[in-house]
Amino acid sequence: MRALRTLIVALVTTALISLGTVAISTPTASAATCSVKNSKRFVPKKALLVNLASARVLARGRHNGVPLTPPLTTAGKRALGWDKLGYRPGDKYGHILMIAHSYPDGSALGNDMVRRLKLGMIIKVYGGNGQIQCYKVVVKKTAKPSKQLSRYYYGNNRSEPRLALITCSGTRISAGVWSTRTIWFAKPIA
Repeated sequence: MRALRTLIVALVTTALISLGTVAISTPTASAATCSVKNSKRFVPKKALLVNLASARVLARGRHNGVPLTPPLTTAGKRALGWDKLGYRPGDKYGHILMIAHSYPDGSALGNDMVRRLKLGMIIKVYGGNGQIQCYKVVVKKTAKPSKQLSRYYYGNNRSEPRLALITCSGTRISAGVWSTRTIWFAKPIA
């Protein structure tokens, strides 16, 4: 009975979030829909950073081997770009790469993440067919861009399964060039 209730809550929540009519903002709501770890991989469509923001997840390719950011549009500044050539929620290993923009005026999703995404916070990733995978933020790192930082972010096929979020941070030097990157790793939770 509890599993059925959890499933109904997850389906209704997913429907309401996709319509943009509700955003879950309480830690107790996160526990209600994270009772079972997802067992099958899926394409992410939406992410809920509990107590912070709800964001559309856009499947993006790569340019010269580097995952693309969301588009530079009004909608893109509040979205996450997901590396569709990489790992997916539900995979047994690897880093699921998602990228957010930061804007000089502080209005983008990445700016909110830098200010408010903390260790221990819950992130819910939703698929298009009612799938859900919950993650708990376990690492936050800010560093200058480098090949070493890129390897740390990308991981490999032996890496523990993690949701890896990245955004530009620090000082904006010029258009698209910032002094640091902030990365969060979140582990799957049941």
